[in-house]
Amino acid sequence: MENQKIDSAQQLKKNQRDFLKTVRSNLSFIRRKQASEEACKHLYDLLKNSTLILSFASAGNEINLWPLNRKLADEGRLVLPRLEQNRLQLFRVVHCKHLERHAWGILEPISSVCAPCNFSCADSILIPGLGFDIKTKFRLGYGLGCYDRMLSVMPNAETFGVGFKEQIIQFPFQEAHDVPMKHVVLF
Repeated sequence: MENQKIDSAQQLKKNQRDFLKTVRSNLSFIRRKQASEEACKHLYDLLKNSTLILSFASAGNEINLWPLNRKLADEGRLVLPRLEQNRLQLFRVVHCKHLERHAWGILEPISSVCAPCNFSCADSILIPGLGFDIKTKFRLGYGLGCYDRMLSVMPNAETFGVGFKEQIIQFPFQEAHDVPMKHVVLF
């Protein structure tokens, strides 16, 4: 019976992921551009008192945070993750030329150039996702659990789920390992 619940939750998440990928890919260029510009401005203002910010390397159809990331790098406040063996490793990035493409096409810090950080280094964390429940603050990620594992050891950081308004969902299938965000900011 317990295995059926797990299989059911995993199937629900898969179906929701497929739907949300389609929703996000159908957003117009103008809608994406407007939301990304608004996100970068709003988040920069919101994070003005944060010392180090763990952001994400926007890829594909995700909201574009590259203008914000470049500004944070110039100020010495940017931390980006690198995926190593399905675990996130954190690195301080002082220049966006210190990034390389992962096999999945995501830009990551070059580990031989960027300084490694421990999980307590960032006081604010920007987290991507496919869907966000604004009531419960849970997010539906990509399915590897990388962010949930990382967040489980960073309980004091201010966490922000970041995406488009079209990514709002009701998230009825939390699992024990799912970690809610402290804030969800959608544009």
